[in-house]
Amino acid sequence: MSIIEDILRSKLKPKEKEAALVRLIKKGESFLEELMEFMETARDADVGLCMAAIAEAAKDEPRLIARHLGWIIRHIGHKSSRVRWETSEIIAEAAPAYPEEAAAAVPKLKANIKDGGTVVRWSAATALTAIAAAHPPYRPKLIPFFEKMIQEEENNGVRNVYVKALKALAET
Repeated sequence: MSIIEDILRSKLKPKEKEAALVRLIKKGESFLEELMEFMETARDADVGLCMAAIAEAAKDEPRLIARHLGWIIRHIGHKSSRVRWETSEIIAEAAPAYPEEAAAAVPKLKANIKDGGTVVRWSAATALTAIAAAHPPYRPKLIPFFEKMIQEEENNGVRNVYVKALKALAET
């Protein structure tokens, strides 16, 4: 059994498992590559937890995931809602440091805006607004989309992500 499986099958609480994976991710890129390989065949619940660990690691050190953004973007449309929202979170964390690379996620993030899960929509909105803030060339494409989503989105929390982003972009 691998160290990843040892952690995931342990009696630790989910947040403790995530923290253990984050520590290993931060130790070196080889573990992140091993984790990505593991996720290709893992159960959806395990993939979601692993993506959460990557998102947490990316908050402090976005450089860790820079080479792997294409792989992460491919998983934005995953069948598991947790994976969809965690990948969006990763993109939101990476956007300030890697705006052009993150912008490649825009089409898939827009697809998640129609998701039935509020957290998936909120995470996609967060990633899209982070891309708009970090990548000025994308703003002319995204601002009209945000305005449209303010009218169409039924959830106030998700709608407010767009409202706040438009206010912040107007001030720049």
